[in-house]
Order: sequence, then C-alpha cells, then structure tokens
Amino acid sequence: MRPHSLKTRSISLPVVGIGRNNNKVNIPPTICNADEEDTDKLQEFKQLVKCLNVPSSVDEYFYMKWLRARSYDLEKAKEMLSNHLQWRESCTYLDNIMNFIAPEDVLQECRWKKLGLDEHGRPIYCFLAGRVDVKGLLDRGQKDNVYRYIHKLLETLQTEMDTQRRLTGYGKAIALIDLTGFTFAKAMSLDLIQFCLYFCKVFEANYPEALYRAYVLNANWFFTSVFNAIKPCLSYETVTKIQIHGYDQAKYLKALLETVPIELIPEEFGGSGESIEYFEESP
Repeated sequence: MRPHSLKTRSISLPVVGIGRNNNKVNIPPTICNADEEDTDKLQEFKQLVKCLNVPSSVDEYFYMKWLRARSYDLEKAKEMLSNHLQWRESCTYLDNIMNFIAPEDVLQECRWKKLGLDEHGRPIYCFLAGRVDVKGLLDRGQKDNVYRYIHKLLETLQTEMDTQRRLTGYGKAIALIDLTGFTFAKAMSLDLIQFCLYFCKVFEANYPEALYRAYVLNANWFFTSVFNAIKPCLSYETVTKIQIHGYDQAKYLKALLETVPIELIPEEFGGSGESIEYFEESP
C-alpha cells in the first residue's frame, strides 16, 4: 500500500499543497492530493456505509475524513463512523447545543478567541487554558454546564472549519493554547485529569481531520504529568501536530510564525496582535 500524507513523521509539518481535481468526486484540496486510488476508496467507502444512518446532507469531505483518520482502512473507517453516529444519537442534547447559554461563572473562566486566518485560510484560535479551574467549577456544581459548554465549543469550531473549508479548501484549525496560570494544584486534580481524558477521547473519536497544528505555550513541568496521562488517548498523527513550548518567548514565537501571521499573535506571545487581557467572554 502506498503511504498517504496522513502519516507524518515529524512535528514540523509541511504546508499542505493543492491537489488536482478529479471528475469522479469533488474533493476539496486539503483532504488529500486526490488521485484515482483516493477517489476509488471514497466510492467504496460510501457504498460500505450505506447501511449506516448517515445524514443525507453531508458532502464528500465528511466521508473522506473518516477514511484519512483510519489510514484508508475501509473496515476501521466504517467502525469509527458507526461509533460516531451512535455517540451523536446518545448525546441527545447535541442537536440543540448551539442554543445553550453557559452561566457567567463558566464564561468567566473559559476564555478563547478566534484570532483570524492564516495565509491559506485556516482558522486560528487562542485558548487561555491555564486560567481554567476545572476542579473549582465542578466543586461549585457546574459540571453539567462545563461539559455542555465544551461540547458547544467543539461543535462551534467544527461548523466554522467546515465553512472555511468550503470557502478556501483549507479547514483544519490552528490552536494556540496558553498555560499561563496552570498551577501545581490544578495539575494534581483528578477532576482535571478525568475532564481532559473525556474530551480527548471525544475529540479523537468524533472530530477527525480537525487539527492542523497546536502550539502549547508557557508550559511548566506540572503540565507534563497531565499530558502523559492523556497522551495514550491521542493518535500518533494528533501527537505529531502538537508542539509544547516553555517560557522562552523568542523560541516559541519563531515556531508560531511558521503558520501564524505576526499581526494575529497576541502581544503577550511576542506578536503585534490584541492582548489576551482584552479577550471578551466566549459565546
């Protein structure tokens, strides 16, 4: 079997090029550099999953991302898609999750912002993860609201990425994750570990081909224990897309500039963008 671009062997990933068009299936250029083998696999997969309750509104990209997530293994891709559909059916509140309004307590802690787009049109997000006190929120009886809010966040990002992919052909996201404020007490919280494990599993199983690159910034040694706990839940392909940086701003700024325009990088990270202190409460 020929190798696919999914199997990257380095954390420094190349910029994905634009593939040629194929008359059989209209595949956006970032799904893969489509050739006849790719489109033949896609057709086979669509036939294979006809027995599943796949929404009629989905496009070719929807099918292709499950194939890529399982390295074009038809049976494994079918199993992954089947599990995803069962998961969505079991999470009944997902159908109306966009109408969910989180309490002020949750919004105050869970700050994030869409910074803009990279030169290819990939959406860039910044998450102030180090400031979130998961244990504190759960102790204050906000577990259900926090979990619903993160589900809404994932659905919001997926919708935005799908829209951007249709406009530009590039829909995978770039994430800046700031760990400023991540303390030893937070790192040692069982609630945090369980929270991270749950959403890593949800992300891996239900949002394939969503991440282009993630930059974890201002990470301390406390974070290592948390990352080591959740790493087994992440695929090799996902792990290769994650760069973890400490407090050396010059070093991580150089890495950020490989994909993020300097005018979009917040000033706290060495860029000329808006300060993270002015991030409004997330919707």
